[in-house]
Amino acid sequence: MSVDVQLAHPCPHTIIEEPVSISTDRQWLIGKSPIGSTNTVRVLVNNELYVPSAGLHSQAQLIGEFGGPFRVDSCTNTFTVASSSETATISLPTGLIDVNTVVRFLVGALSDVAVEVVSGSRILLTDTANIGKDSFLRVSGTAASALGFRYQTGTKGKMVYPPWGIFGSENGFGGRYVRFAQPLMSNPTIKLTYVAPVNRCMRCGGSYIENDARFDLQGDTILVSNENLLYQAALKIILTRVRSNPYHPTYGSALTSRLGMKAVGATAMLLTQDVQQSLALMQNLQNEQSKYQTVTRQERLYSVMSVRVQAHANDPTVFLVNVVVSNASGDPVEISIVFSVSGVVALAGSNGLTLGLETTGLSADESRSIFRG
Repeated sequence: MSVDVQLAHPCPHTIIEEPVSISTDRQWLIGKSPIGSTNTVRVLVNNELYVPSAGLHSQAQLIGEFGGPFRVDSCTNTFTVASSSETATISLPTGLIDVNTVVRFLVGALSDVAVEVVSGSRILLTDTANIGKDSFLRVSGTAASALGFRYQTGTKGKMVYPPWGIFGSENGFGGRYVRFAQPLMSNPTIKLTYVAPVNRCMRCGGSYIENDARFDLQGDTILVSNENLLYQAALKIILTRVRSNPYHPTYGSALTSRLGMKAVGATAMLLTQDVQQSLALMQNLQNEQSKYQTVTRQERLYSVMSVRVQAHANDPTVFLVNVVVSNASGDPVEISIVFSVSGVVALAGSNGLTLGLETTGLSADESRSIFRG
């Protein structure tokens, strides 16, 4: 049995970590597509920080200039820590005190200030009650200098990146984009994850179908076989422009080269011939393939049951090509293609799969309405 990589998948229209540019006013993030869904946006800065829509704010932190052990005497044994939510004063024992003893005293007195020992046995204080400008720390007391807090005795949190939202028409960029509430002061590298509008999706070009290999949860490439392989192989040879493959110049059809032709009767006849000739070539290729590899009855193209080309009622350059083929097991497989000036797109076939190319400029309902005739 032969298999092939499944080429067509429903497109999620999700653009993942696209590098974006910053506008001249330092507030707008400009990607290749506008934002289609507000709740899907993620802003990644410098490949390490995600900035929430409320902005990214730091907590107030104070770190001692030197580490323990600390020498404390009876005249320098009081230490006061004030934060945005509490103030506590401790009295330390005198003598040479190791850093862990000081930490135990501070942890016992403080509930909203994190106390840590960092490199060099220095004391690090962090206000955990608030963030940004609402967060502050201040130390005082006779023991402050002895514990390493000689020069910097106070600090505040700050806004690292401002809040952002999704805004539209006033930006002049043609769609909704991310806008920061204040200009960015630095020059970070920013990557954006978002869902794009269908008609501006870079992954599928508005066809709803992404042509790319995908992998399952085990990391294996998703494959097609049997009837699904027949469907994909038939559609691929019809939509491939003949002579576009230098290693197999006869592979494909001339169907896509007839875009924009308006002579409805002549064009319909040519499209029918293109489909029939490409499927005849596919049968010959399968016959050759079967000499070296098993071609199952389900995947083998046995006959072309019908080729129907129908012009759109309101646009003579838009056609629906409907093909029904039969495999060697006698099962029909239906292929439907909308063909227009702006491109070609395959509608979902009888197996529920499709192989989209470019957008046709038609809505999904318009495309389906051609069938109803």
